[in-house]
Amino acid sequence: MIQELNRHIDQLDGQIIQLIAQRMNLSRDIGKEKQKPGHEVHLKTREIEVLDKVKILGNAAGLDDAFITDLYQVILAKSRRLENLS
Repeated sequence: MIQELNRHIDQLDGQIIQLIAQRMNLSRDIGKEKQKPGHEVHLKTREIEVLDKVKILGNAAGLDDAFITDLYQVILAKSRRLENLS
């Protein structure tokens, strides 16, 4: 039983990694768009919107705000770096 559960976790981990990779690719694309005239490089309001949205989604899924905030601060920081490198 534990082995089955572990296999399922492994599958979910693979999906999570793929989704994070897709998100990072989109961050690179956003960085390229932001290099065009008239675009701000970093919008703090967008990050606030994202954090608010994912906390609502996380709460609906039974996850607490602190966990979601910690997780997304790491994701958003990496996204910012990728946007700035593009």
